[in-house]
This record gives sequence, structure tokens and C-alpha cells, in this order.
Amino acid sequence: MSILLQTLSTVFSATQRAKRRAFKQLQAGQFVSAVITCDKILRTDPKDTLALRVLADVADAVTAAVDRFKREPGVNSERVLRKIRLDYVGLLQASGSSLPMVGSPMAQAYAALMASGLRDLERDGQEAAAFGKLRDQLVAADCVVDAPILLAAMLLCFSFELPLPKSLGVIAENVREGYCHFLLDSPLVLRHPGEAERCGVFLAEVMALFHQEIIVEHAIVRTTEAHRLADIVTNRAKFLQAYFTAQNLRPMMHQRGDLIAAALISAGATVLKAYPPRQAPDKKIRLGVITTLFGAHTDAHFTASHIDHLDRTQFHVILYVIKATGHALERHCISRADQFVVLPAGGVQEQAERIRADDLDILMFGVNQTVTSNIPALLGGMRLARTQIATVSSPVTTGLRHIDTMLSAVDNEAPNGAEQHYTEQLWLMPGSVNVYAYQYDTEPATVKFDRSNLNISDDTTVFFSGANFFKIIPELSLTWARILAGVPHSVLVLMPFNPNWADSYRASPFIHRIKAQFAALGVSADRLRMIDPVPARADVFRVVATADIYLDAYPFAGACSMLDPIIMGVPAVVRSGTVGRSLHGATLMRMAGVDEVICTSEAAYISTAIDLAANPARRARIRVALNAVNDRQPPPYFDTRTFSSKVGNALTAIHAQYLAPYRALRADNSQEQRRKLQALADAVLKQSLELSALIDIGMVQSIVKPYFEHKKSARQHHMIDVGACQGVMAEPLLANGWTADLFEPDPRARSALERTIGKYGSRCRIFGMAVSDGAETEVAFHQAQTGLSGLGESPFGATEAVLTVPCTRLDNFYVKHNVKYVDFLKIDAEGFDFDVLASHGFNLMQPPIVMVEYGTHFETESLPVINQAIARMAAAGYGSVLFNYFDDGNFSQGKFIYRLTHILIDQPLPDLGRVAFGNILFYRSDDVDFLLTLYALLDICRPRADTVN
Repeated sequence: MSILLQTLSTVFSATQRAKRRAFKQLQAGQFVSAVITCDKILRTDPKDTLALRVLADVADAVTAAVDRFKREPGVNSERVLRKIRLDYVGLLQASGSSLPMVGSPMAQAYAALMASGLRDLERDGQEAAAFGKLRDQLVAADCVVDAPILLAAMLLCFSFELPLPKSLGVIAENVREGYCHFLLDSPLVLRHPGEAERCGVFLAEVMALFHQEIIVEHAIVRTTEAHRLADIVTNRAKFLQAYFTAQNLRPMMHQRGDLIAAALISAGATVLKAYPPRQAPDKKIRLGVITTLFGAHTDAHFTASHIDHLDRTQFHVILYVIKATGHALERHCISRADQFVVLPAGGVQEQAERIRADDLDILMFGVNQTVTSNIPALLGGMRLARTQIATVSSPVTTGLRHIDTMLSAVDNEAPNGAEQHYTEQLWLMPGSVNVYAYQYDTEPATVKFDRSNLNISDDTTVFFSGANFFKIIPELSLTWARILAGVPHSVLVLMPFNPNWADSYRASPFIHRIKAQFAALGVSADRLRMIDPVPARADVFRVVATADIYLDAYPFAGACSMLDPIIMGVPAVVRSGTVGRSLHGATLMRMAGVDEVICTSEAAYISTAIDLAANPARRARIRVALNAVNDRQPPPYFDTRTFSSKVGNALTAIHAQYLAPYRALRADNSQEQRRKLQALADAVLKQSLELSALIDIGMVQSIVKPYFEHKKSARQHHMIDVGACQGVMAEPLLANGWTADLFEPDPRARSALERTIGKYGSRCRIFGMAVSDGAETEVAFHQAQTGLSGLGESPFGATEAVLTVPCTRLDNFYVKHNVKYVDFLKIDAEGFDFDVLASHGFNLMQPPIVMVEYGTHFETESLPVINQAIARMAAAGYGSVLFNYFDDGNFSQGKFIYRLTHILIDQPLPDLGRVAFGNILFYRSDDVDFLLTLYALLDICRPRADTVN
């Protein structure tokens, strides 16, 4: 009888007669048969009580076994769960595609097994054999992946152990989402040397696979499935495992940035916003600094070092936090700032708008944006300030499309080619970036600690590392095992379970792996000591003080953790690498003047550690050197005054770099201005998925609204909206305090319009009338099925009804309704746009911006008609920016999805050999401010990589 059957026997009651038939199969050891029998019953009668209750009890039994394994890990609970998992693998193989997964009790059981943590343990012989066969079947699969075989294999492994399909399309639709989660589910415990590298390489391949499914020709695939995939990647992808390799992560993180942008755009977030230079700038640079919180966290103390002594005559400092703490460090940082803002909890769009309201010159992110898509990462995928900067709180490039600069330092980057590892411009300050405001951490020690706590004698050599659990990859723990093998009378003390990194850890398989490596080298398991986290940093010092030698991590070196042995005067062994994340330990030791312990190979690392263990005099000499550094006032790693000055110099230079092209553009003649803008538009449009998705509402949010915000005016702005539909184009401006006259002759759309803008009260007037350039007071209005209604037949849908509606010319309307000025005229009249434009009367009133839709779908808007309108506007003193789209064949299917293909500045629309449609922004030809706004929009879509200061 199987273990699962035994478990079920304790659950089932003899009085449950409805289950008897299936239970007899279970009694005979036919677990797979019982579940398949239930499945067949449900296919005939989906409400069959017998089948549903048997399957539910099976799922409950599996979940109970998983819970026991998590609660009481040990040989017995592990044995039970392994047997259940293998039974389930057999079930999947036997049942084939007939086994329902989504929404069934067996799906619940499957999910519990996947989340049990069993995959972090080594497969036993039977499991290894089963997995080998399943993997061979998947490798042999050509185009279509067999779903049950894939699901069975997934129970036994992590994704990097399976072949990756060329397309997600070969995965059955009913298991595709679960498979995507599986692809993004990195192992928490690496078991063998080489797996860190394999995981890093595989993660890059996974991101490339998602990227090809979601981004095509620098445009987002506008389907529900692509949007869902982007959301899955954004919410589930973790990049921590990639840190622990020496790979160049730039290609993968660049794709990650694209996918975050796709998810934000698909969710309706405003990712683009033009930020031209402020017209009347303050003497101070407006600097925003964002972090999760200011408290007992490494990021907080690192960020505090950047702002601690900034020159307040040069910077207006605004601190943004996700959460307020009331911590002493928070109070100190508030004293160093002009404003302290707790961001609203309503979501990233609301948080973005709160930051945008402060009109920042620079926004600096003092928090890690690279492990997950946390709030700062999502905000970094949006344009919130003129320049956006990441700090080395992000240990690798962010890949985010709106992080312009990575602020690092010369000593923390490789001397040659470091910029090739960043999607941002790499800005190198002199010296080191490893400065922390820990002098403000005054929390006292809470525990007493010495060697007796660990049962270690005074004559034992103690190696210690505070490296986090994730940093201790199999190669590193094997290196440490080799050191212990070379120093017989020694122990290794680890404190790896830092709560700042994770809420919980898979400690058991992690410790088992290290002990197995010890055993393979003849090192006794009792020479390993594990310490749980201690409450305060002062407690960490007491732990470190028990050590003779500190062992730094590699390839992801310690930064804050490396400060502890330096402060306590404990000699450390560090290994220097070729990428920034591998250099922090070496940089700190150089700051302390102890270069002799910096190693460039594993062999040197091991020999240095062994030599230090055998050479007390050398250790004593290093202690003296470290203590001398600690006696300086302040020590270099606490010298926030000098460091803040370097940061201030860098920020000032970065802001000057931002201003330079605008000053040059303003000084250029008209022809050169337009040439530069067209060249920039042509360059960025070929590679910007954000521009490709920029539609009419995006133009209002990203160009029109910023233009008026930065131009400033003593009076209230006014909009004329012809073809207002539901008011989505007017609302961003109304929310900024504008007034508006809105024309919408379609009664169905008008009712929605009234609901949308009703909250703006008397600032809005709605007119149920059409606009034309004729003298008629009534016209026929064709109400189309698609809602794209107008004064004639729509090419996009049949006419449902012809209504008679009132009609006016705009110039007559202005006189009748006492309209004194128009700041923004927007026209969307479904084929009659240029007739509306002709009724405005530009000899009397010149709006700064006019936005007109066009489309050669309409007989009334042929290519000559469009270009004649551009020429007439030029004669009236207006330049034009034409945004032309391509619909990829969607319009013929009734799907109004399209992408931007051309931006033409003061040019006629050429014959593209296909239907042309889009929007034209007309602007006053002598309005340099508009051109600067347009430049600002295009410039934020320009890649920053491969540029160094």
C-alpha cells in the first residue's frame, strides 16, 4: 500500500459510502486508477459527488503532507512527501491530457507540491530515473510539448534543468501560465558548483524568450496574452541569482526594462512625460531622493551618506519614502532635507504623479531596483524628473528605461570597459562609493556573545563570514571547506540568515550541502557553526569580535558586511573581480590600507586564509593597521561630509550635462533646430517601444500638458475639444485646473462624457452639436456601430442611425459664447477634421497648440487634402509635427490597435503606399518652447549606455 494510500485511509471514514468504489481501487494500491476513474466520472457528470469528494480528499491529503513537511522537516515527513510526489508524476504520465488541471482539486494538490520546497533537495535514485526519462521526452519533442509530461517533469526539477522552448506557443494554453511561473521560479538553494552560472545563463535565455513574445520590432505586441505575460514577468521575475556570476548582465537587464515598460503601458500608466528646463529656474537644483524607508537597513544608511552634507545653497532636497518609520535615522535625514514626503498608497501611477508635482531636476533612487519589480523599480520605469539616477544600492545595472545615470566611483568599477555592463550612463566619482552613515546608528548591543556561546576554545582558529545565504554559492562554500581542510584546528562560523534579504530561508538543504562538501574533504561537520540574526548592529560587532579571520564572499562581494571586520580590527580575506559587484570588499580593504589580503584567484584566496591562520604576527600587524584607520575622525567609510561633497559635485555636473543640449538648441537657427529634432526623432523611433505606443491621449499627457505646465501663465488655460467622445483627452488638462468647451453630437458618447467630466463643474461646458466650416445650423450625423461616428459614413462600421444635430462654426461659437482665447484646440471629427479646422478663424485667435486627427481611410482626407491643410497652417504661422501610425491589419478586424511609425517635423506627409492616419500637432512657428518640449520627449527615449563622464 502506498504512503499516500495510508494517509488517505486515516482521512476516509468507512461510513462514507459514496466513495466506496474509488476507495476499493485505492485499497488495491491503484491510486492512479482511482483518480483517473474520478476524472472519467466528472467528464460524464461534472457534479458527481463521489468523484468530487474523492479528488478533494486526495488534494487535502497532499496539502496536509506538504504542511507537515514544512512544519516538521525530517526523514519521515520527507519520505512521505517524496512518495506522494512520485505517485503524482505517475498519475500525470498515465492520465495523459485527460487529467484536468486548472481549477480542479488536483490542481490544488499540484500547486502544493510545487511550493513544498522538495525541489530544493537532491533527487533520490528513483526520482532521478523518472526525471531523466521525462527530460529525454521533452528534448525529443519537436514542435508541440506534451502538457502532462511537462507538468510531471516540473514537479521534479527547476526550470534551468529542462530545455527551453523556442516559443511559448508550443506550450498548451491551459498550462502556459503555470509554465511561465515555473520558468521564473529560481531555486532558493543551489546544490552543485556551476549551478549559479547555469541559473544566470538560463535566466537570460528566459528573459529573451519573454521579450520575443511581448516585444516585436521595438513595439509591444498589443494582445491580451502579451499583456498578461508582461504582467507575469514584472510581478514574478527575480534577478538575485544573476548577481552571483561574473556575467555581463546588461543584455538581460535591458530586456527586463523593456518588459517592465510593456507591463506599465499595458496597465495604462503614463510612462512618458516631457521635462524641458524650467523657464524661471531657482538658484537651487531640485533634487528628489527616494528610498523604501529610513531605518535599520543598509540601503538607508548608504542613501543617508549621499545627502548628509549636501550644500543646501545648491540643492533643494525632497525625500520620498514608501513607508515612514519614525526611526532616529529618518529624523536625522529629515533634518538634512527641505521636504519629507510619504508617497500615497494608491499605486504607482498615483505615486508617480505625486513626485511629478514637485517638478524635479534630478530624482535619485537610493534603493535596490534590480532584484524584483518593487515600487522603486516600477517608478524607475516611468519619467518622473528631468534626470533619473540609480546609486550602487542597485548592485547591477537596472535596465530601466528611465534611469539615465548609474552613480558609482572609480575604485568600484573595472578600469576598462565598465560602462559596457550598464544600460545607464556610468558616472564615476573619484575614490570609493563605500561610505555609510552608520555613525548615526546608536542602538546599543542587546546580547552578550563570546566563544563560549559556540563552544569554541581560545586556541581554535575561528573563520567567520556574515555573507548572506544567497551569496554562499556552492563554489564559495567549497572554497571555505578547502580552507578548513588546510587548517585542521579551526571552525567556520556563519551568520547567513539576514532578515534584510528575505523573510525566511531554506536553511536545512543549505546546511546539508555545506556539510556534504566538508565531508568530501574530510572536514568534520561539527566544525561548522550557524548563528541566527542578532537584533542590533552592535550585536554583530560582538559576534565578529570572536573571529580570527573574516572570509568575504565572491563573486558578489560584501559591502556593509565587510565594514564589520574592519571596524572590529579583524583581518579579512577578500577576492577582487572584474565587475562592480565583485569589487566592494577589495575597495574597502584599500580604503583601510590593507591591500595584502586582496586576492585575484581562488588559489590565492585559500592560501592567504591558510597563511593568516598560521601566522598570528601577520594577523596582529593587520589588526594594528585596521585599528589605526578606525581611530581617524572620521574613518574614511564614515566620512559623509567628503562623500556628500563628491555626490553634490557629480549631481551638479550631471544637471549641467542635461541643460547643455537645450541651451545649444535655443541658440540654433530655426532650420538647425528642426534638423536636430528630426534626426533625434528618426533615431529614437527605431528603438523606443514607448514612443511606438504613444497615441493621442499620450500626446496630451506627455507633450501638451508639460508644455503648458512649464510655459507658465497668469491666467487659466482654456481648451476647445471637438469630438470630445468620453472626455479622456480633456481630463488630464481639466485635472490641472483648465476650463473647456467640449463638442460631442453623439448622445451615447455624450452621456459618458457628462459622467467623466461632471466633477469639474462650471469649468466645463458640453455642447451636443457638430462643427463644420459651412453656414448650416443643422447637419446629418451618422451614428456608427463602432462608436466612430461622424458627418458621413464610417469606413470602420455600418451606420446604425442618422440623427439631425445642431451645427456651428468655431469662429461663430467663440463670439456667441464669449470665448476670448483658446490655448489648446483639439479636433477629432472622423473625416471632417480639416473642415472643423477651417472654421476656427486663425486671423483672430492663434492657439499655441492645435491637435488634429487625420486618416486617408476617409475620402475627405486624401493625401493632398492633408498636405494642403499643413500648408495653410504654415501660411497662418504654424509649424507641424506629424505623428503617423500603422495598424498592422487590426482595423480590418475591428481592433483599433496601432503603433507609431513616423514623426515628421515641418514636413508634408509622404505617400507611404498604404493607408496613413495619425495626429498633427500644430505649433506657433516661432515658439522655441514647444520645440524644447518636443526635444525633451524624444531625448528621454534615447539610450544612455556606453557614455561615461
